Amino acid sequence: MKYFILLNFLFFYGSSFGQYDIDFNLKNYENDTLIVGHYYADKQLVHDTLFSDKKGSFSMEGEDTLKLGVYFLLTVPDKNYIQFFVNGIDNEFEVNWNVQKSSDLKFKGSKDNEAFLKYIAFLGKQRPEADKYSQRIIKADSTGIEDIEAKEKLTEIEEKVEAYQLKLIAELPESITARFISSSRAVKVPEFEDTEDNQFAKYYFIKAHYFDNIDLGDPVNLRTPYIHNRIKYYMDKIAPKDPDSTIKSVDFILEKMIPSPDTYKYYLSYFLNQYAQMKIVGYDKVYVHLVDNYYAKGKAEWISEETLVKMKEQADNLRNILIGEKFPDITTYKKDSTAVRIWDVESPYTIVLFWAHDCGHCTKSMPEIVSFYDEFESKGVTLISICTKGGKKTVPCQEAIPEKKMDKFINTFDVYQRYRNKVYIRSTPKIFILDNDKNILIKDIPAKELKNVMKEIIKMDDTTTRS
Repeated sequence: MKYFILLNFLFFYGSSFGQYDIDFNLKNYENDTLIVGHYYADKQLVHDTLFSDKKGSFSMEGEDTLKLGVYFLLTVPDKNYIQFFVNGIDNEFEVNWNVQKSSDLKFKGSKDNEAFLKYIAFLGKQRPEADKYSQRIIKADSTGIEDIEAKEKLTEIEEKVEAYQLKLIAELPESITARFISSSRAVKVPEFEDTEDNQFAKYYFIKAHYFDNIDLGDPVNLRTPYIHNRIKYYMDKIAPKDPDSTIKSVDFILEKMIPSPDTYKYYLSYFLNQYAQMKIVGYDKVYVHLVDNYYAKGKAEWISEETLVKMKEQADNLRNILIGEKFPDITTYKKDSTAVRIWDVESPYTIVLFWAHDCGHCTKSMPEIVSFYDEFESKGVTLISICTKGGKKTVPCQEAIPEKKMDKFINTFDVYQRYRNKVYIRSTPKIFILDNDKNILIKDIPAKELKNVMKEIIKMDDTTTRS
């Protein structure tokens, strides 16, 4: 059961308030325990557990700081709940709720909340008619017929709702009721002629103005159920899907959050963890960017020196092997001690394979890699294998080459493992594809995908050459 209510939240410039006294009177509730929680970005956290003074009567009061935002009451054990906002202006108010009838909700001491509940009731009256005309339009479209009347009626309802919203915002311009409504409103997009260029212009407008109606620098937004969904939608549906564009999008969002330290802190940490764990190839570049441009520059003062050192070390490990960068200048050695410097290998494409004889995944992947090289050796591909073992442990690697049918590869080793100073290898097999200039085109490809990936790379290069 869910009935969204807004309690006492006006525009504010802080993010918490002191002394408070909130009374909750619950009808038809037999339990003596009630949970109070609040939203925190994508999480729901317990704030307090209340015990009844008498049947159905609960109080939440204190002299300490109560953070502003969206809170919820959760019944035990049925888990029915209502949500309410705390603003720090009206510090004493009362809520009366019939837990068996969500619409039976009353409160005292909150004019702002009255306006919000009236707005919810207004929307409830418009929804059935809007749904009716929407279904008519869908049905007509499925038959190839345009239901002009239904479209006109739906437009009238939409205009009526918008007029109500704008009137409420104008009457309570500094209320969070108005801010809440504004945050739910889509950005007005200018009219663009239906051309390919204008479609791009429309997209870039939406991308630039997506957050116009929600202030990411407002500290209350961190404690709402909608901020994370808006950010996630932007990153998943609007922002382009490549590491460089992702970096720009993350910077764009974080800059808007600077006026709210808690929001900025949460989402800087959120993005760092997300891209540290990202399995999609190439997104380690985002992690390196965040460490270099935020943490290493003192923009995350909450991080301990010990943690910062580890983060910078991890970024340094990744920095040399980011997609688009030139592969490190390393030299390894054949069995006869002939030096093989990667940069000196003349080949349109160079595959660098890090492996080990006792690596289970390497053993499983090697037939795919051998088959790949059999097909692509004649197409300008050179494959260099580097055993990750050092010292005497290179001997088993050498002995495993015929068994694994790797004889066609340029098989190399380094008993001193000096390449580790420049190339960070956490697991094997690890595969890099380099271009003629030894720039990293892609890495961490599963062996079974090597053929398809290589075909696409060659195809793209051929297209670029012809154009």
